[in-house]
Amino acid sequence: MDYFFDRPTQVAFYNIDDECYDAGIADGDRIICLCCGGIICIQELLDEVEEVAPEVKKPIIELSWCNLREECLGDLMFDSTTGEIITD
Repeated sequence: MDYFFDRPTQVAFYNIDDECYDAGIADGDRIICLCCGGIICIQELLDEVEEVAPEVKKPIIELSWCNLREECLGDLMFDSTTGEIITD
């Protein structure tokens, strides 16, 4: 199966080390892992999954886009002049 993403796309990808799916943003032939920030080459991921976990038939799954700003920042507010978090 050939994967190439023409635009940033939220995906779940199979993590061989943890034997589960992780979240990422795929763009072109790479995925940015949303857990660690690492860059994963899609072809290397596909080759590794085929070799180590051939039972995984869908190593990359496209997801509906969620609002990452809300997920990352939640209710945090920042002072625009200092960048400090507003706590009160």
